[in-house]
Amino acid sequence: MSKPANHPSPKSRKWKWIITSLLAIGGVTALCFWFSGATFRNSDPAFRGKPESEWVKNLKYWDDEQVKEWRGYGEEGVQVLIRGLQHAAHPGERTTRLCLVSLLSSLGNDAKSATPIMIWTLVHDEDDEVRQSTIRFFTSSEDEKKCLLNQLPAAQKRELLPALIRSLQNSALACCRGVEAG
Repeated sequence: MSKPANHPSPKSRKWKWIITSLLAIGGVTALCFWFSGATFRNSDPAFRGKPESEWVKNLKYWDDEQVKEWRGYGEEGVQVLIRGLQHAAHPGERTTRLCLVSLLSSLGNDAKSATPIMIWTLVHDEDDEVRQSTIRFFTSSEDEKKCLLNQLPAAQKRELLPALIRSLQNSALACCRGVEAG
């Protein structure tokens, strides 16, 4: 009995299986690196004698002394916080992002250079609490002229508008759920 013309040979099937297996293993390995936060960078830049990651790891949420300390570091410190926020993009790092966003928000106009990453965070972060804290970065000043939202060019305001509306709707829904539960 003859084989069908389009039936693969055992050798061909073996190679397809090997290639599929290697691709699957590579994909699983890449996901593990992604979720663990592992990077292929050789160094962690130093800031004031310590790796930047150590500074970021030791941040506290809403700490007035910390705000004074980081305000003293000036633009160099703001850049450390920006890099920390850029590297804390993994889903499991919500607390780190929240601390970074809170500190940048507390620095206000002293952290104006963080505007692009804060816009990105407000538009793209999956965590509602992080986005709510990010809104504070743009709206925290009681002085209308110092409010960062009022200082943004029209293009950046347009980019922010959908995210602001979405966050306000989410917080209104959460508030309503709390009233219904009570």
